[in-house]
Amino acid sequence: MSPLARRSALVLGLLFGLVFAVGTGLMWYFDSPVYYAVTFAVAITLLQYAIGPLIIDWVFTIRWADPQEVSPEFADWYFATANEIGIPAPRFGIINDGNPNAFTYGRTRGDARLIITSGLADILTPEELRGVVAHELGHVRNRDFIVMTVAQAVPLVLYVLYVWTRDRGRNFSYGVAISIGAYLVYLLSQFVVLSLSRVREFFADESSARITGDPNSLSRALIKICYGLAKQQEELARLEQEETGKKKKTAGMKSYMTSNGAAALGIANVKAASRFARSTSDATGAFSETAMMNAMQWELKNPWAKWFQLNSTHPLTVRRVMAMNEVAKRSGIAPTYALEGQKNPLQYTGNFALELLIYALPVLTALAGVGVFISKFGVKDWYDMLAYALIGFGPGWLVKTLLV
Repeated sequence: MSPLARRSALVLGLLFGLVFAVGTGLMWYFDSPVYYAVTFAVAITLLQYAIGPLIIDWVFTIRWADPQEVSPEFADWYFATANEIGIPAPRFGIINDGNPNAFTYGRTRGDARLIITSGLADILTPEELRGVVAHELGHVRNRDFIVMTVAQAVPLVLYVLYVWTRDRGRNFSYGVAISIGAYLVYLLSQFVVLSLSRVREFFADESSARITGDPNSLSRALIKICYGLAKQQEELARLEQEETGKKKKTAGMKSYMTSNGAAALGIANVKAASRFARSTSDATGAFSETAMMNAMQWELKNPWAKWFQLNSTHPLTVRRVMAMNEVAKRSGIAPTYALEGQKNPLQYTGNFALELLIYALPVLTALAGVGVFISKFGVKDWYDMLAYALIGFGPGWLVKTLLV
């Protein structure tokens, strides 16, 4: 993908946010009724839902293909499976990208598109590829396009309510209380949406297991995908660090499947993949199954893994593998990666409370700056208070950067 196309993807991704911010700001400035703003937020969400697939079609270089191109056996399975689960066969496309990934998008079951990358077909066995594609077909069958659109509208509406409650109370303290309460509900809703996204991924994983009758195929595929995603990113980063001439040559190679906007579409989260792959390599950087088993058990013990999952659209790889293990056991199949009952030589030895304090230090020092301002001047000027918050934030961020 060319640098121009990547910039276009970023611009288009920000466009809806810009329109929403400007429109909401104008309505707030002119003191429009709150239901105007709520209606506007819902309209923006519906617009995203309506034209989102067209944007993806335009931004990504998708080569629409016959599933026969993968293999005749795959094509027969693809159409038969779609018919079996009661959906029209999604339009099939391939992206020439070395990163192993797959995603589906659309508005309804009838206009769904299912995309795989060339890198995915390269590293997976036929059984594993069917496991991944069955996962994506599960998203279509479960109507996740609609579910997630509705879910994402909720934080937007709550944010509007938060904005409209600021400085509009019967008195200052009442307005502040309402504003803080609305904002906290808005933040909570963001985590609820992420949680829903993870639940939908688990549902799609189970759909894959039911469709293929082989939950282990998806487990093996997830391991390969996570490792492959991260290794590809490491290779691109290495190329970009070479001399200026080569950097220019490889600048356009960076995969758009790993951009923030596209990462949520894929079957695996790239940031999660990077962490997982680093811990599944041996001393030479090669993939090690022993290291992989230790890494998955490490994810179960490390408290930071839970925090990372809380902020992710996808569950941790180890959680997905364990869920597939349970499905395999119920089906009388021995799991490929039997984690339960194994001893892990790695133990979490850090001080979680101290690490959490360091992580939150910029926020704490910013609040300290606000506290200093209020103690000296009281609650008067919001702009000056913000300046003190920024002054407090700086040292906290510097200390965190030096320690992490």
